[in-house]
Amino acid sequence: MAAEKTTRIGKYEIVREIGRGAMGVVYEGRDPVIGRKVAIKTIRFDVLNRPDEREEAQQRFIREARSAGNLSHPAIVTIYDVGEDAGLTYIAMEFVDGGSLESLIAARTRLPLDEITAIVAQIGDALDYAHRQGIIHRDIKPANILMDRAGRPRIVDFGIAKIASSDLTQTNMVMGTPYYMAPEQIAGSKVDGRADMFSLGTILYELLTLAKPFGGTNMTTVIYKIIHDEPPPPRKYDASLPPGLDYVLEKALAKDPARRYQNGRELTDDLRNHAALVGKVFAAATQAIPETAKTPRPAPAAPAPTVAGAKPRQPLLILLGAMMLVVVIAIVAVLLSSRGRPRPLRAGDEGGPAPNPPAASGETLPGASSKSGSAPAETAPRGPDVADLLRQAQAALQGGSYERAIDQARQILSVEPGQTQARDTLALALLRAAPLQAGTLVNAYGAALRAKVLPAFYRANAAPEIAERLAAEAQALYAGHDQFQANLYPPSTEVIDNRDGTIRAEATFAEILTALDTAQRVRVVLFEGRIRWRLERRGAWLITNVDTITSK
Repeated sequence: MAAEKTTRIGKYEIVREIGRGAMGVVYEGRDPVIGRKVAIKTIRFDVLNRPDEREEAQQRFIREARSAGNLSHPAIVTIYDVGEDAGLTYIAMEFVDGGSLESLIAARTRLPLDEITAIVAQIGDALDYAHRQGIIHRDIKPANILMDRAGRPRIVDFGIAKIASSDLTQTNMVMGTPYYMAPEQIAGSKVDGRADMFSLGTILYELLTLAKPFGGTNMTTVIYKIIHDEPPPPRKYDASLPPGLDYVLEKALAKDPARRYQNGRELTDDLRNHAALVGKVFAAATQAIPETAKTPRPAPAAPAPTVAGAKPRQPLLILLGAMMLVVVIAIVAVLLSSRGRPRPLRAGDEGGPAPNPPAASGETLPGASSKSGSAPAETAPRGPDVADLLRQAQAALQGGSYERAIDQARQILSVEPGQTQARDTLALALLRAAPLQAGTLVNAYGAALRAKVLPAFYRANAAPEIAERLAAEAQALYAGHDQFQANLYPPSTEVIDNRDGTIRAEATFAEILTALDTAQRVRVVLFEGRIRWRLERRGAWLITNVDTITSK
């Protein structure tokens, strides 16, 4: 027997179903009082099993949606009404006759540059307005940008994203595909309007290049790139793009929120005036020495004036040449004798000379010779200044840049395996980074579970000895079920340093997993309890064992 067709929600007449998602259904509706066409979005809270949690989330959602309803901007979809009807929570909003920016991108439609600039600038202005009202979107992505028939953008789902990213997941865990999320949002940190700026930057990048700035075949790769990697230069995809856009994109996509655009006005001002930014360089986190700070090169000495009729002073020149030769010989003697004196730690100080690491970007390392053939031990190339690298690694550790500290400590140990301070710095950085990386791994697990790609997640992130078994179990979980919802709590992580080069950890997190039984067409609870992962760092963290503590 066919399901009964919905004809009315609250006071609104339902015309047709527009779309359906994990959180509910969107309808085209009509307000019978004034004859206005509206969009009705229903929100589901049945994925929360405890009645007190469900009621609290529902009430908070209504408060957030009503706050968002106070927004009035040409590029923000207007919320008309929020209510409940027979246990169903709904929002009535402005009906936008058109498609989404997502469908435009999916069609590989390359828009003119001035049109891209206008679209992104209008979105940026709208976000700036909302942020000044104290409302953050948290889920800016092409699917949440509607385009009307005139090509004007409208942001949808203000007020809904906060609930989606908090109550329905219990934490700020990743919900859905994280291509457009800021690094701090993926990490579960507190976010503000600057996270929306990052998301808008990814949309600008994709509109300009028709490629995602942080692409990947699985969620783990995408999350890692967002947190650690810089996107490819946009002109790699389109050499005709104006160079001034490089600065706008680099600043919008900065990993550190403090270095990003602080509000929408800043971003849109630069975007509209990108031609004036040609040659302007966005300072990288690790800055090169500016030209003005370098030691000035002395100007060449002017030639001595020639006195007309003067005779050459050959004896004086011979005497000066002899004196210079004596000075040169003395300097060489001092340099040779100083080789036995203490100096800053360098490669080869302990245990004999070690090979240099390869120079970056084709640069020659200090002291390296371009001539072929073996050189005497006294003139062998030296590695990087270990003392300087150690200072950088320790500063990165104290500043919370654990991956940079790990990389620099490993550089030191590649040339001086016995450098104890570098070993201690590396061990401490690995220990401190572990909880953050475990949280990222759990985020990726939740995203893969909901996207039904959990077998691929295990093959990429579990130890080879158990990866196939876990992948097979995950595949069996998907049989007969659809529309998975995973509510995850942040993991508690305990790290064990075995002092033998092996770092292990245990990450425990709570999970409530529900899915739609495709045969019965009802939502069922597949799992409710805690999961404990045993992890081991083998270059990257790998899952070596999975324990189910309680299940249902």
